[in-house]
Amino acid sequence: IQNGKKFLAKGVQIAAGVLAEVWPFDGSFRAFVCVAIVVVTPISFFSNNLSMMAVFSAMAVVMVVFCVVVTIEESARSIANFGVSPVIKPIGAVPSWALFFASQLTALEGICVVLPVRRSLSPSNRQEKFVPLLTWTLCGIVTMYLFYASLGYLAFGASLKTSEVSALRLDVLGKIARVALAINVTLT
Repeated sequence: IQNGKKFLAKGVQIAAGVLAEVWPFDGSFRAFVCVAIVVVTPISFFSNNLSMMAVFSAMAVVMVVFCVVVTIEESARSIANFGVSPVIKPIGAVPSWALFFASQLTALEGICVVLPVRRSLSPSNRQEKFVPLLTWTLCGIVTMYLFYASLGYLAFGASLKTSEVSALRLDVLGKIARVALAINVTLT
């Protein structure tokens, strides 16, 4: 339960931060934290309703896929127009590695996709089929993370301090991507 509360607080902060980028005003971050809490609290009452959670999860997936597509397109456009970022450090900021690796271990949440499949396998062939399924899923997730992170770093370099979505321009598409990220984080 304690980790769930920490993740919830982190999600509320991320959602409020990106919404404050879209609609900045004095006290916007605090206001959006309150809005996010008001939205998240009723959702938490439905956590035992799996069909409702499936709908929320599907909506979150659509939002994150949109954000990924927009940021990949923006990163590729930035590299094509301006070349590789001039503020790239070959090995990054070494003191922040521990924080980076700890936050990126969430990539292993792909296990949430695999475990229900494992349960659906018959006990006789569960071990035989599960290990390759788990291996390929985790390899796929790590490959996608490496591609996405490398492309973003090549485009924006060390100037990228938070989410790659926050590096997007504040045009209509950038604002929609920020709102999509806030919805994704709120629903997950």
